[in-house]
Amino acid sequence: MVLTCPRCYQRVRVEDVVVDQELYTPRIETCGRVVIRRRGRVVADTVRAAMGVEVLGKMEARSVAAPNVYIGPGAAWTGDCSAHRIVVETGANIFGGRFRIEPAEQAGGG
Repeated sequence: MVLTCPRCYQRVRVEDVVVDQELYTPRIETCGRVVIRRRGRVVADTVRAAMGVEVLGKMEARSVAAPNVYIGPGAAWTGDCSAHRIVVETGANIFGGRFRIEPAEQAGGG
């Protein structure tokens, strides 16, 4: 589902993006999650997911930003990652990129 912002008229995707085949795209942005299944492969410049990224297949992106990133066993990762929490399972393959773990914002403004 894609909505349009009434103020800036920018399109906003609110559903999960599930990839089970090859996907070549300049950008993936969603308010949901990005899930790359075992046979899936994403080649993108930018991936942003408000609810997290789960990789069981192959991820090739210059920049990935999400609160939670899970890289499963047998998955392949290439590219930079910025997240609050990153889980890399045994058997995952990381071929390059910088990983940046940022602290989560404190709720309540303290």
